[in-house]
Amino acid sequence: PLKHDSLVYGSADAGKTVLNSNPDLSAAMAEAAQRLNLCKHVVGENREELWSAADIEGHVGLDGRFYVLDLQRSFPPEAPHDTPHLDDIIADGSTVTVSRFDAVTGKREFLSGFINRGYPDGQKYDILFPNGHIARRVPAELVKDNRASVFWRLLRPEFVKERATQLLAKY
Repeated sequence: PLKHDSLVYGSADAGKTVLNSNPDLSAAMAEAAQRLNLCKHVVGENREELWSAADIEGHVGLDGRFYVLDLQRSFPPEAPHDTPHLDDIIADGSTVTVSRFDAVTGKREFLSGFINRGYPDGQKYDILFPNGHIARRVPAELVKDNRASVFWRLLRPEFVKERATQLLAKY
């Protein structure tokens, strides 16, 4: 439910004209950016301050709600093997591979499962396996997340859903 003149944040012309004209959307973008560790910066020929990439489009829809489009430049592209320092971000429900040593056979096994529960310290997880068995308090170093990217890790629908309610309730 957008119109051609509903753009109030960002740019629809590759940064030639940059807008930040809605204080409520600007505040919501600021809060979201701070949670993602993104800084406000000056962009565009008209030197507008944004909390995002210049080519994001923030609209006020016909229903009065905010719509943010074109998020592809929100984070730089990366490969999972290049970001091992971010392996501690594993949300409940994530598909993981667990390394297990079988003392009887003397071999290491790799089992697929799901994070059933992450402990607050980020160092242990309860893993639900397809057969219904739950392994409790599995050390983080034995758990490998099967996710694709930092962007996916941070903005997956189930991960955002539990955090977005507070943000959306304000705006």
